[in-house]
Amino acid sequence: MMIEHLWRVTLGRWLFIKSKIHSRTEAATVDFVAANTCIPVPRIWMCIPWKGMEYLVMSRIRGVSLDVVWDSLPQDKRDIVTEQIRGFVMQLRTLHPPPGHLSICSVTGGAVACYRLHNDGLAGPFRDEAHMNVQLRRLRPVEEYPAVVHSVHAKRHPLVFTHNDLAPRNIMYDEPSGKVLALIDWESAGWFPGYWEYTKTLNWVCKRPTEADWKKEVPKMIPAYEEEAEADWLLMYKTGSGWLSPLIHAP
Repeated sequence: MMIEHLWRVTLGRWLFIKSKIHSRTEAATVDFVAANTCIPVPRIWMCIPWKGMEYLVMSRIRGVSLDVVWDSLPQDKRDIVTEQIRGFVMQLRTLHPPPGHLSICSVTGGAVACYRLHNDGLAGPFRDEAHMNVQLRRLRPVEEYPAVVHSVHAKRHPLVFTHNDLAPRNIMYDEPSGKVLALIDWESAGWFPGYWEYTKTLNWVCKRPTEADWKKEVPKMIPAYEEEAEADWLLMYKTGSGWLSPLIHAP
């Protein structure tokens, strides 16, 4: 406790340390977003490997996470927030992957950290949307699923850069000004089919009871894909093809 207190009152006032197995990918993602958009993100200082983990040292963002204050915000202030997030999402969707990357992948061209795709967190990369759909169906043929899943998995969507975890807890907010100070937690980001940000946020991210009101705002922030959301919900909760999917990779 003494060490924790000393950290909070010294360097911890300016720095935040996050430990993950794949922190280098998140560091590369944050740097990529900072270099190519106007989206506010933490500044990455260094990534330190130690005893099988990677420790990401970044700037500490002032303000509070949006989930702390969301329930108390009147609708006019919520509208200001959702408009800012919509602008950030639109910027992300213009970003193209570097040459030579597989279709659905992280900024480093490798696996993406997404528990919706696999319960170990890391999944892919995938050659294309059809390859990712096989993962979502647990390697089972599409004919075994309801018609809406068959319809959606026959489509091909443009691939867009996706935050992949747009929850209020990952949005830093300044209550006096109403300004979003930063989007954080970029470990799950990568290029995904255009519907994925919407369905992932709607069906997976907004599962907590405290996020029910946030869920209502999702169509204001992210282009809506209602048929895809229905198919994804069925895959998760009705057909046994949710997060315990067998893991497949591109060859």
